[in-house]
Amino acid sequence: MNRISGFFACLLVLFSMVAVPAAATLRAETNDERTTESLSYGYPARFSVMQLGVVSYYQLFDEQTPIKGLRLGFLSNWSNDTAGVSLAPLYNWGRRTRGLEIAGITNVLEKGSEGPSSGVTLAGIVNTSERPYHGLRLAGICNIGGALKGVELGGLWNYAKGFSGIQGALLMNKADAMGAGLQVSALYNTGEESSPDSHSTRAQIAVCANHLDGSTAGVMVSGFYNEVNGKLRGVQVGGFNKAESTRGIQFGIINDAKELHGVQIGLFNFSERRLRLPLINVRF
Repeated sequence: MNRISGFFACLLVLFSMVAVPAAATLRAETNDERTTESLSYGYPARFSVMQLGVVSYYQLFDEQTPIKGLRLGFLSNWSNDTAGVSLAPLYNWGRRTRGLEIAGITNVLEKGSEGPSSGVTLAGIVNTSERPYHGLRLAGICNIGGALKGVELGGLWNYAKGFSGIQGALLMNKADAMGAGLQVSALYNTGEESSPDSHSTRAQIAVCANHLDGSTAGVMVSGFYNEVNGKLRGVQVGGFNKAESTRGIQFGIINDAKELHGVQIGLFNFSERRLRLPLINVRF
C-alpha cells in the first residue's frame, strides 16, 4: 500500500511541475474557429517543457502548444512544433521538429510554413515527411519524404524529393532534384537532376543498376547496368555502361557513349553511334 501511495504521489508532483507553470502562462483565446475545431482534450499555453498523452487527442496540451523539452505519448502524440525529444510506441505526428524522434511504427511530418526540421528520427517501420529535413533518418522499412540534407538509411528503400548527402538501402534509393551525395543499395539507385547543366559530384553504387536523369561528375559502379541521360564527367564501371556524353572512363563488357572524350575499355565499345575497336577505344 505504501508503494502504491508513493507512486501516485510522484505522479501528482510530476503533474504539478508541468501543469501549474503552464497554466500560469495561458493565453486568452479569442479565435472562435480554433475553439470549435480543436479536437484536443488539452489546453493551449505559450510553451511547455513536457507533453504527456495517451493518443494524439488525449494529451495534456493541445497540438498548437510548442514543446521545448520532452514529448511523451503512451501510444502516440501530436505537436506542431517540438524542440527536444519525442517518444511514442506507435507514432509521432507534427509539422516541425528539432531534436530526437523515436517511434515504434512511424514518424510523420506534415507541410508547414516554418523552417526545415532537423535532428535524428528513428522509426520501426517508416519515416514520412512533407517538408525539408536536415540530419539523420533511420527506418526499419523505408524513408519517404521531402528534401533531405544528411543521411537516410532504410531497411528496404528510400525516397527523397530533394537530396544532398547519403542514401543507403537494401533494395532501392530514389531521389528527385539530386545534389551532391552517395547512393548505395543492393538492387537499384536512381536520381534526377533538377538542372540539366548541373555537374554536382555524386556516386552511385549498386549490385544491379544505377540510373541518373541529368548531368553528373562522379562515379557509377554496378554489377550490370549504369546509365546517365546527360553528361558524365567521371567513371562508369559495370556490365553495360551508357551515357549521352562521356568525359572520363567507361569500363565494362559493353560501353556506349554518343559523344566520347575519354577512354572506353570493354569487348564492345560504341561512340558516335558506331562500333569501335574492341578492348580499348580512345577519343579526345
